[in-house]
Amino acid sequence: MFELYIALKYLLPKRRTKSTSLVSLMSVFVISLVVWLVLVFLSVTVGIEKNWLEKLTSINAPLRISPTDAYYSSYYYQIDSLSSTSNYSYKTIGEKSISNKTDPYSPEIDMEIPTYWPKAKYKNTKLLDPVKKAFQILEEQKAQIPDLQYQDYEISGALLRIILSRQDSNTLREGKLSQLTQMSYLTTINENNPKLKSLILTPTIKDLNHLIYQIDKSSNAVQKDFVTSTSHVNNSLFKTRLKAFFDNIKINSILVDENWEMDISLLPNNATLDAYAFVYNDVITKFVIPTKETINEKKYPHLILGKLYVYDGALFFISNNNAVIPVDENVSINLETLSEFQADLLQESIDFAKNVEDIQFTIKGYLQTHLIHGQTIYKNIKINDATTTFSKKSLSPFWCYYTDKNKLTLPVKEEDGKAVLLPKSSQESGVLIGDKGFLSYASSTATSTQEQRIPIFVAGFYDPGILPVGNRCILVPSDVTRTINAANATFSPDGTPTNGIYVWFDNFSDAEKIKTKLQQAFTEAGISSYWKISTFKEYEFAKDLMEQFQSDRTLFTLIAIIILAVACSNIISLLVILVNDKKKEIAVLQALGASKKSIASVFGICGIVTGSISSLIGTLAAIFTLHNLDHLVNFLSFLQGHSAFNVAIFGKSLPNELSMEALLFIFIATPIISLIAGIIPAIKASKLCPSTTLRSE
Repeated sequence: MFELYIALKYLLPKRRTKSTSLVSLMSVFVISLVVWLVLVFLSVTVGIEKNWLEKLTSINAPLRISPTDAYYSSYYYQIDSLSSTSNYSYKTIGEKSISNKTDPYSPEIDMEIPTYWPKAKYKNTKLLDPVKKAFQILEEQKAQIPDLQYQDYEISGALLRIILSRQDSNTLREGKLSQLTQMSYLTTINENNPKLKSLILTPTIKDLNHLIYQIDKSSNAVQKDFVTSTSHVNNSLFKTRLKAFFDNIKINSILVDENWEMDISLLPNNATLDAYAFVYNDVITKFVIPTKETINEKKYPHLILGKLYVYDGALFFISNNNAVIPVDENVSINLETLSEFQADLLQESIDFAKNVEDIQFTIKGYLQTHLIHGQTIYKNIKINDATTTFSKKSLSPFWCYYTDKNKLTLPVKEEDGKAVLLPKSSQESGVLIGDKGFLSYASSTATSTQEQRIPIFVAGFYDPGILPVGNRCILVPSDVTRTINAANATFSPDGTPTNGIYVWFDNFSDAEKIKTKLQQAFTEAGISSYWKISTFKEYEFAKDLMEQFQSDRTLFTLIAIIILAVACSNIISLLVILVNDKKKEIAVLQALGASKKSIASVFGICGIVTGSISSLIGTLAAIFTLHNLDHLVNFLSFLQGHSAFNVAIFGKSLPNELSMEALLFIFIATPIISLIAGIIPAIKASKLCPSTTLRSE
């Protein structure tokens, strides 16, 4: 306690020792600055690495169990090609897991097994079933690890063709049809993936408006080679679709365009509105009403400007020169610009609707200074704001949704084909939810190769994260990949196994431990030769990335140590000056009986305290900076004239959580380096001769 008291006394700034105080403050400032820089840099770097790992394992799991060559060459796998029960075709892991028979071969029906055929492997007089045994072991592990999830996956490939049927913005009728065609990889949707929900993008307002436009369109024509127009569904199916759509959406507001004709009943009695009047044969046939701005005489010089009066359901118009002009009884009232109104759907209108325009809304809003309230039909109207919902009582929506069990569910629309999820990059190509098309693949027969087509419709979009075939990978139901792979084998572009089992868990650091436990269990069960267990660090497309992460972290840590060492070297200068200033006091302490060790400890503590205070100040500054990191990035982007960080690489915002690893590193490394920096002055102080020092003073 004596040494600590003396050290703190020496470090407190005093007027008589301005030079020492200035050097002390400069040392604290420099070390704090370095601590701030290191903490911010390492926290952002660790956060980026964590985000990339999450993206890396978003579709791919942290652990993968894939079949080995021993599995594919085994009797268990090969026997399906000789068995009528298996339709003489190889079965996937998913099909094997639900099969009632481990051995589908029947000697009475099937052809004789050749002599060169692989021998069957038995355990307890039963044919060894490596798939069911693997799933059993995983289920046992799940009981011990609550957050563990697993599911088989499969990859295949096909040609995707999407027909883009869009509404012409001017005529509000069907516009020119176009199509998107590309070779794509298909992977099964893993409903058990705990991160899948965070990857699925919610339907946009543009998607919802497109779905209404598509609601009466048939998918019969989209499988043709050349599509010039789309056909319509019957009235019964139209009503079912209409109900399914509005059962799962809550419309909050709508937008009406300049072609929307406002019914006179929406206008309040005794309303007075600024208006432009179209006059034909001295009779007004059309009004254009500014929504918020006052009338602009220079905007429409060929029209008559004036006031529109509403009285007892009748319209009266007085021009600006006080002329009363008759109003045609069939006059149309349009708004000058796109306008927003609150809206509620009239549910009963769906029951009587024969087309989309029969749907009615109750709208509410302000036009100039008047409250507009009443009913209108869905014509020249678009959804502006809405929320998607789902309940057990409602029909299946047109987009993917989650049930009470938090399981992803794809909509079932048999008339449109299979529901699929496209990567979000497809949105940039103009694809919307509800677009229809097909997957094309080749099926080989004994004499020829034929094209097969599977009708599909887009049920949503997802964020692919870092996927080896990222922007060209489509999530599809498992029966789609099984059908395609049964016709032709698929090879992944980077060697990723096309069939296997994904295993998910929350903590990435547990990957090696869980892998070891599974390998041990597989060995005990006698199925280890059939399976290869890999962590995300061993994935074909991630191995180089993970090695780079490790190298970067080591390099950044070394750089941080060097910078801290350079910053803490200021402590040497501080303590040398302090020793020179305190020679007399040191000599007095020694004369009073203070040991050399005690004197050295005083200046060693000075170094540790300086480093600790600097670490605390730097940490507080780093926390403040990370909390306001987005503002800092925006400022840097403003100075550069473009985005400081690429969104595709770093995401929409940089990680802003303080890294506990970096914080621990700072609070251990800084005091230690500060102590080392204080050793030389401490030794110098302990070697002072008290008699010589007092005599010279």
